[in-house]
Amino acid sequence: MKYLFRLSLRNLKKNPAINFINILGLSLSMTVVILLFSYCYHELTTDRHQENKNDGYLLINSEGEHSFGINMPGVLSYHLDSSVFEIVSTVRIAGFWEQPVLKSEKAAPQKSKILFVDDDFFELFTYAPVSGNLDMAFQDPKSMVITEKLAVRLFGSTDVVGETVMLNNEHPLFVTAIVREPENNTFLDFEALISMEGRKIIQPNQGEYSNWNWWNFNTFILTDKDYDHQIIEEKIRKVFIDHSQRESSFEGIGILPIQEIYFSKIESGWQDHFRIGNKKQVAVLALVAFLILLIAIINFINISSSQYLDRLKQAGIQKILGASKFHIIRQVLFESTMLFIFSAWTGIIFTEIIQIYLSQYLEIQLISGIIFSPTILFLIISISIIIGILSSLPTAYLIGSSKSIDNLKSTFSVKASKSTLRNILVVAQFSIAIILIGFTVLVQKQIHFGIINLGYEKENIVGIKFTHQLYGKSEVLKKDLKDQAFVNNVSMTQFFPGKDLSYWGLETEIRGEKKQVYFNKFDADQAFFDMLNIKSINGRIFSDNLS
Repeated sequence: MKYLFRLSLRNLKKNPAINFINILGLSLSMTVVILLFSYCYHELTTDRHQENKNDGYLLINSEGEHSFGINMPGVLSYHLDSSVFEIVSTVRIAGFWEQPVLKSEKAAPQKSKILFVDDDFFELFTYAPVSGNLDMAFQDPKSMVITEKLAVRLFGSTDVVGETVMLNNEHPLFVTAIVREPENNTFLDFEALISMEGRKIIQPNQGEYSNWNWWNFNTFILTDKDYDHQIIEEKIRKVFIDHSQRESSFEGIGILPIQEIYFSKIESGWQDHFRIGNKKQVAVLALVAFLILLIAIINFINISSSQYLDRLKQAGIQKILGASKFHIIRQVLFESTMLFIFSAWTGIIFTEIIQIYLSQYLEIQLISGIIFSPTILFLIISISIIIGILSSLPTAYLIGSSKSIDNLKSTFSVKASKSTLRNILVVAQFSIAIILIGFTVLVQKQIHFGIINLGYEKENIVGIKFTHQLYGKSEVLKKDLKDQAFVNNVSMTQFFPGKDLSYWGLETEIRGEKKQVYFNKFDADQAFFDMLNIKSINGRIFSDNLS
């Protein structure tokens, strides 16, 4: 083995420029491939850490083949617990209408992603505690569970159980537990949790807990393992039919496994605590990674074949000195495999450095350190060895099978079949490269399509998401902003444009037939149409001066 290693180094030193280009090309290709693999792995393993991924479900309301609604009435939870014995526990989740702000004595106010949850949240979802008792975390309505990162932002430490924070400068809450953010990707995005009893104090609205027409909650259920899920769906529909005042068959009501939520067609609406992935995008990136790897292999074969004659002469000398065919083949394969393993390690190091910046500046979520896990390392090195052997096996066999006398002749020439194969590989390499370049240009144009010229000056419009305090002083804020010399106009809207909004429905008559029509509603004032240069096709745009 030591002899093979020394001989490989000697061969690399013979043509340093060519071998440097070969290694650099392989390393850069490996970096991109490993980076794309890391992203795809991160997406495809979403919520694999959840212990109840096969027995936990989200209640959905199918709205056809295109999407699923995820909002349910708050009162439903009480009836499920008492009517469907297959359900072990029910957990409701709800967000804030406005931007919540937390303040501790040790830090400036922090905008935070806060959810209201039922007490059985940690029975259904798997989160590792840093400190505190998760089983007792929500016994008090004024309790709060925060993530490790939020604890550091608020207090500079994770040893903060019992500390007090102010929510929206009104409600004092005390920290009962700290949880660690999961290493794997997850569909649920939050930084702090407050009990549902706390919601009744912070956002008092008793109607949403008793009225079947108020669908403000995401409802999750944990079921026993031994029951048919279709039977559970039927029983849930029956609960709606028996207790809801809506005239509907509720055929669209169903359950969606936790592990399928991330790549599902759910409509999260104004709620931004759901992360939704795109399986087609993952498939496209996996294809791109394969094509880049294919280019790297072809490039390696082409560059290596340029040294074919030198390797034949070396093999001729080795055979005269007593080297066997197997020995020469092993030498060529070892040298090729060593280059691929070195390039893979270089790619791993580059990937770990690059993905830090990608996560920060491109908002691409990646699992930090995933490529250094034993399983992934073994997979990458094994694939590198296999590729290294397969890519050089034909050349190694030809060199090992050659005759020593012919190899040392000065008139020795490469066979036409060898040249033809090399030409085919060159054409294939450039063809794939052109396809990838074209694909990149197409994607770039798609990204910029529709955002370059929207009909208004998007660079001059600034959005401000209201906190709880600003809601009550919106008119004062609007007047103060208008008084500023650099402000031309101010508009107040219900939500930020670009998100799915509140989903409404009404029954209307179309061509003599009664039909239920659904649409998204967005509240805005007259200034909104002026700022975004929205024109009416028919009728007139409403005015703030007219009722």
